[in-house]
Amino acid sequence: MVLLQTVLKVDGRCRSIERNTGCPYPWRAWGDHCYLGISLKKNFNQAENHCQSLSNPGRPAHLASVTSDEENQFIYAYAKASGVSGFWIGYSYSGGFSWTDGSSTGFSSWRDGYPNTGVNDGWNCVPMYDILWALQWCTNSRNFVCKMARIA
Repeated sequence: MVLLQTVLKVDGRCRSIERNTGCPYPWRAWGDHCYLGISLKKNFNQAENHCQSLSNPGRPAHLASVTSDEENQFIYAYAKASGVSGFWIGYSYSGGFSWTDGSSTGFSSWRDGYPNTGVNDGWNCVPMYDILWALQWCTNSRNFVCKMARIA
């Protein structure tokens, strides 16, 4: 398979974009967004900062938000195929659940028994395991998945 790329120069930096996907290489396109699985263990805040450091002009990157069952399935399958498992997504609890990118919190995919009283014990950040979500200490180190908008 031949991967076709276009190189753009933006703000003095070269960026390659897979033709017809609107995503920088090696990000993966799905729907209106680009995703990147990171096999580098970081705590939740470090992972979010790492994703933000990958932002493109006008397209901020964050830990992945999940707004539908289809997106949840895609992220899980993509991460698994990329060798990333038990990874951070951008959902956390601080007086209420919210996404790091500000997305709506209408969808969830909790494991049985979650969310539980763990949020009162410092289990405030959400990793995805086997397509389902759990709670964990934000200081734990995990792989993670980043997300940003595609170029239209």
